[in-house]
Amino acid sequence: LEYFSVNKTELEEMAIYGELGYDITDQWQVTVGARYYDYTLDTQDAVDFPLFNSIFGDAGPTEIFLDFQQGGQSDNGSLFKFNTSYQFTPDLLGYFTISEGYRIGNSNGVAPCPDPLPDNQIACGLPDELQYFPDKTTNYEVGIRSQWLDRRLTINGAIYYIDWEDPQLAGTTDNAALPITLNGNGAESRGVELSFDALLSNSLSLRGSFAYTKAELSEDAPALLNTFSPPGFGPRIDVDGLAGDRLPGSPEVQGSLYLSYDTVVGSDWDLRLNYGVNGIGDILTRTGGRADGERLGGFSVHNASATLTGGNWSLQLYAKNLWDKYAITGVRATRASVQTVADENGDPVTVRRYYHDVLRPREIGLRLIYDFEL
Repeated sequence: LEYFSVNKTELEEMAIYGELGYDITDQWQVTVGARYYDYTLDTQDAVDFPLFNSIFGDAGPTEIFLDFQQGGQSDNGSLFKFNTSYQFTPDLLGYFTISEGYRIGNSNGVAPCPDPLPDNQIACGLPDELQYFPDKTTNYEVGIRSQWLDRRLTINGAIYYIDWEDPQLAGTTDNAALPITLNGNGAESRGVELSFDALLSNSLSLRGSFAYTKAELSEDAPALLNTFSPPGFGPRIDVDGLAGDRLPGSPEVQGSLYLSYDTVVGSDWDLRLNYGVNGIGDILTRTGGRADGERLGGFSVHNASATLTGGNWSLQLYAKNLWDKYAITGVRATRASVQTVADENGDPVTVRRYYHDVLRPREIGLRLIYDFEL
């Protein structure tokens, strides 16, 4: 066993919240809300390197030593919400919302670095890498909800803007480049969302959605990432995130389309046929594609099912990733980690830290379902 990590967390959170709505007219309403929160997070982290310690230390081949380090954080505050909507017609509503949100911080689950650092490579976190703190957002959204053609067609849309304070961003430790979460100084996200649901006939329906998102840093994030220049894995080179850098893992475009057909089979059975496709655009693996980050191409996935229902029984034949699409969905480390280096005896060793996560291959299955109606 080369690496062993244990993280224990205990979270206590208290919240008080409420909303108040008022109808100014029969068509126009206003809602205000507030939430007070208070949380305390206690953490314990321990890391051991059994293989290293058994070779270069006094540990036995099966011994694991855990020296838990105490940590934690606490925070409290208030969040507010304002919403107003106007019913222009029975089938057309417009709305505007301002709201605030937050996410709790946590431990990064890495051991603190000793002081002074040893000469050999060590996997550990510097004081500002051991945990990350809450991020908070202010959200603005304006949109419409509408129905057309005797309510056989529903069209909804929204435009939004999100202002992030202390955004939680993917980063790495200075030592051993362990994946962690760090707080940036500021980020923003803005975009458009559209969706529709159409009843094409009494048996055939079509629904779909589309979203465009532009998520990027709004302020520089010093030393957010780090990299190195091969051969070897050091020294580490800090890389800043810069204002305007696109955030990782966020596709700029994504959409979906679903077609459903319902019919009756015999006198006691209902048959539903579904076909759907989901697609996303490319994503970056690191903020702004910096520090040897990659751009992963977009892809689409098709799914289908046929469900026969009678009484309490349902039989479903389904296919996920129908056309067996191959796509890369994520990466571990960077291509700079693909190296052959010498061990302590001068023998070549190939490093295998870098790898891809890929889309699950085609899956075809049969489900038998019984509804007990409890």
